[in-house]
Amino acid sequence: MSQLPDGPLPEDRSRSARETNDEWIAVLVALLIFGGLFWWFASRQSIPAGWQGLLRSRPVAPEAPKGPRTEPTKAIAPKPQPDAPAKAPAASPTAPSGASQTLAPAAPAPGPNPIPAAPAQPIAPAPSVAPALAPAASEPVAAPFQDVDGQHWAYPFIEKLRKDKIIAGFEDGSFKPDQPVTRAELAAILRDAWAGPTVRSPLPFPDLAADHWAKSAVDRTVVLGLMRGYPNGQFAPDQPISRLELYITLASGLNLPLPEPPDRQRELERYSDGLALARWAQPKVAAASQSNLVTYYPLRDRLDAQRPATRADVAVALYQALVWQKRQAPIASPYLSPQP
Repeated sequence: MSQLPDGPLPEDRSRSARETNDEWIAVLVALLIFGGLFWWFASRQSIPAGWQGLLRSRPVAPEAPKGPRTEPTKAIAPKPQPDAPAKAPAASPTAPSGASQTLAPAAPAPGPNPIPAAPAQPIAPAPSVAPALAPAASEPVAAPFQDVDGQHWAYPFIEKLRKDKIIAGFEDGSFKPDQPVTRAELAAILRDAWAGPTVRSPLPFPDLAADHWAKSAVDRTVVLGLMRGYPNGQFAPDQPISRLELYITLASGLNLPLPEPPDRQRELERYSDGLALARWAQPKVAAASQSNLVTYYPLRDRLDAQRPATRADVAVALYQALVWQKRQAPIASPYLSPQP
């Protein structure tokens, strides 16, 4: 009969060793689980990484929560650094626009400011509009009339009307100051220079065809009360206008006040031929003389009422009418109607 061994059998010893190993493994697993849970809890409470943080009894100072996730993770992450050289040319203000556009999708963080800012500002040269004002000042002005120099008796009046584009000369640059003016030509001059209300309707003139070059000008002077036809209904557009008709036309258009008979007589007596006028013409001629519309050249004491009015006579009388309307400044001249 065999004897039982005093100690455990080899099978028991091996089983006991396995059980002991299993227990240590279980303990180790439990520690790892608890350690992992504690690590997760500590990281949620913003405890710094590392084993030293595990030994602290309290969490870190309250300032830490302001930037919790950026301290441990961003400090360890070196991945954005290799992209830094690629971003540098985009931030440079001297980089070409093409390079900055190709780098823009790789680094959208800088935003749109560095890319369009550099080209947008130099493209705003608004002062380039200012030189456009220079040509407006240099407007072409018609040259002085070659046949009216500073010695001509009507020069200051003709020159001022020329500069104001109220009268014009001929294509050859002349004015022909001594040329008589027809009734149609006077109508054209007055139409372009006169301003006033309409006082009547146009009148039909059998000798003024609808396609006559001065038809619209004649109609305009008629409705302004400046001109009218003769008693026979004719207008006589090609007939030279007399100085008498010129003064009556302007006195009618300006609606000048007619002087009383005593004043009228005194006014006409200043001319050697003043009282020789027809009685129907005396009131308006005297009114034109009082308003300084009458010119006397070459004879300083005569009206020469029946003499054809020249272009110089018309220019001076028209200028004086504009002075009466306060549209021109007075010009001193010894050839205007004499004043007491």
